[in-house]
Amino acid sequence: MSAVVLGLFAALCWGLHDFLIRIASRELGTRQSIPLVVVSGSVLMAALVAWFAEPMAPAVNQPWLVALIGVSYAFAYYATFKAFEIGPIALVAPIIGAFPAVVMGWAAANGFSPSRLDWLAVAGVVTGVYLVSRYAAEDTTDLNNVRAGEPAGTRRDAIMYALMACAGFTVSMLAGQTAASSGGQFGIILISRFWTLAALLPFCIRYLPDGVALKRWWPLLALIGCLDAMALASVLSAGQIDGKEFAVVISSCFGAVTVALAVVILKERITVPQFAGIVMILAGVAALAGKY
Repeated sequence: MSAVVLGLFAALCWGLHDFLIRIASRELGTRQSIPLVVVSGSVLMAALVAWFAEPMAPAVNQPWLVALIGVSYAFAYYATFKAFEIGPIALVAPIIGAFPAVVMGWAAANGFSPSRLDWLAVAGVVTGVYLVSRYAAEDTTDLNNVRAGEPAGTRRDAIMYALMACAGFTVSMLAGQTAASSGGQFGIILISRFWTLAALLPFCIRYLPDGVALKRWWPLLALIGCLDAMALASVLSAGQIDGKEFAVVISSCFGAVTVALAVVILKERITVPQFAGIVMILAGVAALAGKY
């Protein structure tokens, strides 16, 4: 399977993931949702490890790298939730969506030599993600007033959390593809999830939902966790394929998927810049798919 196909699958999973998490977070909040989402993804990874009888040696033999994957992902995941909770999509999404450009820059600095067409395609994808996110309809609902006990944030806070998320995802993706280059991506994700939970629980354990809320929202949170785990597994699987860096770039299209779902399901209006961004994304993906 090509790196581009794996990146597309990850984008679809993360796009649906973000669409669903916006629904759940209105009722539960960031700290209430994240631990349950991570646990659900861990259960799926454990099932896949058992089903495929995948060896755990790649994860066990790289303990510090796997720990880095888990902790940086926790950092990025929490920051992403908080950024979207505080700031509008138009402000937050373009900043978080910049991490593929950072990954490509790192790869180029370490010996990877993309062609001019590759760079042009990457620029098209990243620019398209920016346009789709930047010109998305803003949600004017103040979520912080809906849930008691959640402190209100400022525009500066939203930018800070978005930058933190971008940095965390960059580190997690680079470390993850390095670890998965020898195989065992499901096991790597499974072990790294323990580090993710260990990093998140001190901030979230006081906010876990009660039995009634858990019973109501568990199926949706479980689906969200599984979508996240499948997306990450796809990106890490590309670590064994030529052009692995492009899986990360293509996976950043998840913002366009979220917008498309909002247009189709919620009947949100799509603007001309958004449509142009989607065209740029598709063109960039098509150009890369022909080579990778």
